[in-house]
Amino acid sequence: MVKKIVDIVVYRGKAYLPTLGQFPSGIYAAIEPVQVAKLNVDDLVDATERSLTRGISQLPEVTAEEWRKCTDPILKATKARSWKELGRIGASYGMSWTDQNIRVDMS
Repeated sequence: MVKKIVDIVVYRGKAYLPTLGQFPSGIYAAIEPVQVAKLNVDDLVDATERSLTRGISQLPEVTAEEWRKCTDPILKATKARSWKELGRIGASYGMSWTDQNIRVDMS
């Protein structure tokens, strides 16, 4: 079982750390607020610690129609026009902690 998660999107010289929410189905989603940090050790550590302190919010289940109407908080924060642009120029990192291990994912 995942105890803690941090997502970091790096785009155009900044790091973006969204708050994470979890639907009853178990799916995680980025939600607001999104922290913006400079790309240096002190700012990244501080932003990561604040993100971990916020924890994972429990979200109500939504329909597919409701989900399509939602504005993506990462695209909004970065001002990227699309996920294609974000993926081409940026990078994504995820860290998760369970009882057994720590996992790091990179795009």
